[in-house]
Amino acid sequence: MGGGPTASTLATLLARAGKRAVIFHLAKRTPLVVGESLVPAIIPMLRLLGVEEQVKSFSTFKPGATINVGPKVNFSFPFDQLKMTLPKYAYNVPRDKFDEALLENAKKAGAKVIESAANVERVSGTDRVRLSDENVQGSWRRTVRSPRPHC
Repeated sequence: MGGGPTASTLATLLARAGKRAVIFHLAKRTPLVVGESLVPAIIPMLRLLGVEEQVKSFSTFKPGATINVGPKVNFSFPFDQLKMTLPKYAYNVPRDKFDEALLENAKKAGAKVIESAANVERVSGTDRVRLSDENVQGSWRRTVRSPRPHC
């Protein structure tokens, strides 16, 4: 898996379920300045992962959203006025801190993080890829049973 939020979340859940998970991760060089605007549907997952309070500590509380339709036309709505069973808020998160929080959470759950890019090769005659021999050797082999995993 890569080291982004989705892979870190999946690795956490797999590790908690007793499965072996490996993340190939290269730290980003320059954090995104704008950050990410989360939606209320993400909050239950942050709670399941046990990271909502940590994310809240470095994020900006977001009680609603605004959609810019044009230079003079905006559509704004507060989440507390929506008819939904989800939380009535979300967060704007600095992407580098968000990614790191989820990656660290995956490590704590037991996922292994390899600080390098995964090299993949095409499986001849198919639309599938697999980890290259370079990745299968060394630390990868100690973590995942053979045969080589396919993506």
